[in-house]
Amino acid sequence: MFTICVRHFDQHHLLVGHLGDIESYNPHLELMISLTRNLTQQQIMNTIAYADAVKNRPKPLKEMSESEKNIFVNYLAEHMPRKEQ
Repeated sequence: MFTICVRHFDQHHLLVGHLGDIESYNPHLELMISLTRNLTQQQIMNTIAYADAVKNRPKPLKEMSESEKNIFVNYLAEHMPRKEQ
């Protein structure tokens, strides 16, 4: 889990965490954080890494096929396993 700032002038949560689309996500969040730390919103948007990430941004869940949803569920299980209580 990562904490990403949300200030009225720099929406890093939306920008970096969701690649500009609240219904999507950033599968390479840790890398993107390391590349954009301490940059402003405009500086982030001007990087090649951000432009590439947006171009390859995952579809929102509602637009995924059943096969794509299964791949996503497996991705979540691998990268964010449920904690035993």
